This record gives sequence, structure tokens and C-alpha cells, in this order.
Amino acid sequence: MTSRLRGPAALALLFVLVAPSSALGQSPERAEARERFERGLALYDEGRFDAALAELTRAHELAPSATVLFNLGRVHARLGHPVESTEAFERYLEGGASLPAAQREAAERELQIQRSRIAYLTVEANVDGASINVDGASAGRTPLARELRLAAGDHVIAVGAPGYESEPRRLSLAGGVHESVRFELRETGSLRGSLRVRTALPGVSVLVDDEPQGVTPLSRSLSVSAGRHRVRAERSGYLGIEREVVVDIGAESELAFTLERDPDAPRDLLGTLRLALPGGAAVRVDGAASDEARTLELPVGPHRLLVEAPDRAPLELDVEVEAGASRDLALPLRWTPEARHEQVSSAESRRVASAALTVTGSLLLALGAATLIAAEVRHGELDLDARRQVFEACPVGLGSFPASCYGPLFPWGIDEAELERDEAYAQRARGEFDGDVDEINALRAVGWVAAAVGAVGTLVSVIVLATTPSEEDVDAAASRAHLELRVGPTGVALAGSL
Repeated sequence: MTSRLRGPAALALLFVLVAPSSALGQSPERAEARERFERGLALYDEGRFDAALAELTRAHELAPSATVLFNLGRVHARLGHPVESTEAFERYLEGGASLPAAQREAAERELQIQRSRIAYLTVEANVDGASINVDGASAGRTPLARELRLAAGDHVIAVGAPGYESEPRRLSLAGGVHESVRFELRETGSLRGSLRVRTALPGVSVLVDDEPQGVTPLSRSLSVSAGRHRVRAERSGYLGIEREVVVDIGAESELAFTLERDPDAPRDLLGTLRLALPGGAAVRVDGAASDEARTLELPVGPHRLLVEAPDRAPLELDVEVEAGASRDLALPLRWTPEARHEQVSSAESRRVASAALTVTGSLLLALGAATLIAAEVRHGELDLDARRQVFEACPVGLGSFPASCYGPLFPWGIDEAELERDEAYAQRARGEFDGDVDEINALRAVGWVAAAVGAVGTLVSVIVLATTPSEEDVDAAASRAHLELRVGPTGVALAGSL
């Protein structure tokens, strides 16, 4: 299945393609912005939302446009970035009445959804000018001018200042709530600074001057003495890296490590993950795109996977790879709100159509049965069987109608003078008989056709209803993958889930 920008988003593309030069003209910057916008939509269609975000962001930097803002809001929503999505839609709606009505209404609806997924946090400290970090990223200094807007979920909050230290705190924030947290910073009494070590790979041991400091992801900056330090990052199955850094008094230095796989790592330090993925899914392992999405051979220890699939919400999860083990990993993918609504609506439409088909089929079946009964009643009323026996024994034709047959047809008798007249009457009687036979046969044909169509319609409605998924089935289908053949040492086997 291919993800598409539908409805107002499709209008957005049309708006850009026909926009006058005042919106996206022919200057080199605007031409590049148009190209990047279209490339962003194509990447969105492929389910590569992070790449689509990069292209649309660059397009807006080159040629700011309300239409690009609208689509940035939608892409951020797909990536699970409610704060960024809200900011994009709020800036878009500043256009007011000049915006297309359909897009403006869609943006207002999505804005309400994204706002409900944002938590509001006030951070206070006993030291003014202390730096505030949220999940390792700078978020300002104390005192804050306004609340921090954060995506609902777990966050690590840290506050620090030169000559002071405090312990970071992990908070679980629900959407729509307003929370506050206060830090009491303690004086350290020494000339120190802080060091933040980053790596996309979890489980990396960090050593400063050969002293272990913990494993990534580190929840806080490391408090170290001012001066030069040797920092080493290492993990089994990867090539270690050692770098030097100078930490200034009261300042925070940062080091980012990217560890490469050790090509000479022994096989007993590797394990295998087999993923059941829907079509078009892409997997990033420890921040890097993986060429092979379904079978991953990784060094033992923790890893972070990011799975993006068409019409599914991005899924990020931590997994543990065991030495020499082969593990089948079921991914709890979920539909995006738009895709789920579309599938649930489609299932409901099938139920309505099935009910209508059941009623129609039942009515046709009843009509067919009534028509067949009416045909048999008519058959008896016209006494067709008795009349058929007479005409089979006494064929009608001028001069050939035997006198012995007049009795059954004309019980009152005839004479020779009336023979010609009665012969003509017999021909008329045969014509009436044939007409009655045709009438009965037509009724029977209509009855059988109506009954057959009604029965088939009723059967089809039952099949449609039986195969229409419930909401639980729709939710469960988000994680289903296509079956695939796998060849192993014991033969060929089907793998995956339906």
C-alpha cells in the first residue's frame, strides 16, 4: 500500500504547482524550493517521512510558503512530533481568511489533535542563569519566560550551572497537563565543567581518563574537572574510538561518537533478528538506515530500531540481541489516525452494503417464490394438463380434427354442417392454450430468475459480512506482514504473519 497526501494535502500540491511567481516564481531559489517540495511529496508517498521532512524544511527556508507550512505540519504529525506540528499549523493559520477554506478547516482539526498530545512544563531552580536540558538538548536558562512545550511521554530533565550540580529527573508527562519541577542546585566547591557524550548506538561504555562513566544513552552530562581529558567509547562487536577534549570552567563540552562494526568480530558475538514487516517498510538500526529490513545480523547487546511503514505510525523500540541466537521479532505497529479512520470507515461501508444486499436478496428470493406459487396456481386454474392431453391426442388442423375428439372439447355435440365452424373454433382453442402455456412458462422463468438472483445476493452478502474486519481486526492488521519463503538447512518454509 502506498501512503498518499489526500484531501487538503492534495489541494496543497495543486496550489503550489499553479502558484503565481509571487508565491513560487522562477528565481533559482524558488525553482529549487518547488523541486524540493515535489521531492518531499514523493518521499512522503514512499513512507520516508524523515527524508520528506528534510526536503520540505529546506523548501520553506528557500521560499517561505503557507502551503509548505501546511504540509510540514502533516509530516511532523506523521513522525510523532506534536510540538513541531502544532507550531507549523499555528504559523500556517496566521494567514486567516486568505487561506483555502478546505485546507484551513483541515489544519484547525489537526491542530486540535496535536495540541492534545503536548504537555506543558515549568522548570525552576534556585540559581538564575542555570542551563536547562531536555532529553540532552538545550531548552533555555532559568528563569524561563514561558512553559516548555513537550511531546507527551517520558523525558529526562537536567539543570546545571558553573560551580553547581544536581541530579537529572525523569518525568512522565500526559498530554494536555501543566506540570512544574524545581531543582535545588548544590555548590561543588571546585573548578569543574561538564561533558556530554552522544552516540546513536546504545550500550556503549564511556571512559574518561580510563575511568568508566556508564553506558549510553547517558541520562546526564558528566561532571569533570576543567582541563584536557581522554574520552573513549567502546562496545563488543564495534571498533573503539578515543578522542581528546578540553573542558572549560563552568562550560559544557560535547562529543559525538559514531562506532563502526568490527569486520573481524567473531561469529559468537553476533545474533540475528527476523522482523515481520508490511510491504514498503524501512528500518533504521541505531540511527543508520539498514539495507536489509527483514533479517538483521547485529552484534550482541542492546540496539534501537526505528521502523517506518506506509500508513503506520513510526515505531521506535529497544531490542536485545543474544549471542548466536536467532529471534523472530513481532512489531506492535499501529495505523496512523488517518489510515485507521479510512479502514474503519471502509469496513463500516461494507457492513452497510452487506445489509442492503441481504435485504434486496431476501426480497428477490421472496418475490421469486411468490411468482412460482402464482404460476402453479394459474396452471391449475386453466386446467392445462387436461387440455394438453386433448391436443396431444387430437391435433388441430383443417379437415383433420377427428369427430371422436369433439366430445371432450364440445360436450354439447356438433353436426356435419357445423364441422368447418367447429374446426376453426378448435384452432382458436389451441391458440388460447398455447398462450396460456407461454404465460405460465414466463411466470416460472421470472420466478426462478428472481429466486436465483436473490439467493446469490444473500449468499454474497453473508460472505461480505463474514470477511469484513472488526475494529480489533483493523488494529491487529497494522502489524501483519506478507508471507515469504525462507530457505534453511532443513528445507523451505513459509515465514511471516497474515
